[in-house]
Amino acid sequence: MAMRSSGRIGIAILLAGVALYAGCRYWLTTRKLIALDMPISLSRGQLRTEEFGINLDSGYYVEIEVEKTPSLGNLECLMWGCYDTPAILKAQWTLSSAGQVELSGSSDRTNGASGNLGAVGRDVGYFRCSGGRQRLDVEVLSDTTILNAGNPRLKVEADGEGYDRVNRLYDELPLVPGMLVVIGGTLVLLSLTEENAEQSTAIEVSAAPGIRHQGADSLRRFPRRALFSGLPPFAVIAAFTLMLVLIPLWLVTFWKESSKGIWVLTSSRSLKTPGSDQLVKPLILRIDKQNRWLLDGKPVSPDAFPNALKESLNRRSDWFVYLDANPELPFGVTAGAMDMIQGLHAHIILGTPSAEKQCCTGTSNR
Repeated sequence: MAMRSSGRIGIAILLAGVALYAGCRYWLTTRKLIALDMPISLSRGQLRTEEFGINLDSGYYVEIEVEKTPSLGNLECLMWGCYDTPAILKAQWTLSSAGQVELSGSSDRTNGASGNLGAVGRDVGYFRCSGGRQRLDVEVLSDTTILNAGNPRLKVEADGEGYDRVNRLYDELPLVPGMLVVIGGTLVLLSLTEENAEQSTAIEVSAAPGIRHQGADSLRRFPRRALFSGLPPFAVIAAFTLMLVLIPLWLVTFWKESSKGIWVLTSSRSLKTPGSDQLVKPLILRIDKQNRWLLDGKPVSPDAFPNALKESLNRRSDWFVYLDANPELPFGVTAGAMDMIQGLHAHIILGTPSAEKQCCTGTSNR
């Protein structure tokens, strides 16, 4: 007996769930949390990496790691500095894409620790990137040839936000595919159960007195729908509707980066350079009642603001922008400024009056 249409639909939904899970899991396994890992020399000089790909929207640390060896007994002090002895490693870097310089920085602006049990690492830079082909130029400013004994490596590694996002996606991965497998399996099971029930009923009817000798053709006079109850139509419709709604919705939320919200500054302790305990002063964008824009006290037009902000961010390791807009301005003006700031992956800070006194200088033009 051929399988019912509801059973075939169930198999299709079940296979769709399996295929969706396999495809999304393959996509996740190709996300690079460590975009670059290569051996380098820490002798004074400049080095250029090959192009490397970034396929995860996240912040990234530029790290230099040195293995622990007996000849480098004070490796932590050499890499991080101890008490009054500064770290000996000094470097500056430039990130470029398609031949155009995107960002630059130095070890003086970012001073964080990295590495593992067998290595000591230092963060010499930090940047945000949503994806693409990148190239890194690193210039070692100090004579740190002694560190070459530890087989130094240059890494570009996602920050905690990137790792958290990937872990969250792994946790959410089975939800919708699992529901489709359950729905499809249920439809197949119901279809098989009804087929077995029909076969059992047909045997009982053919064996009944008065029907046994009339031949199998007599069974055809019985309306099938009267003898056997089919799967309720609403079940198939509900399964299709659920599949058509859940799959697009889940795919959008699965690949969409989780919202980071808007930072609200309440005290100067909220501002720290990634990987460092040093307090930093954010860039300040003020928009007065007459819609005049001032970036760190310098007049700038709204059209020129994105380029001016990008140049300012390139000179910093912290990407905080304090937005102080006059409350009487149309909402579109403030929203437009926020879109420009977020478009460069900077953190927007809406400050309270007390926070402004602690960390931001200058007066508001209101």
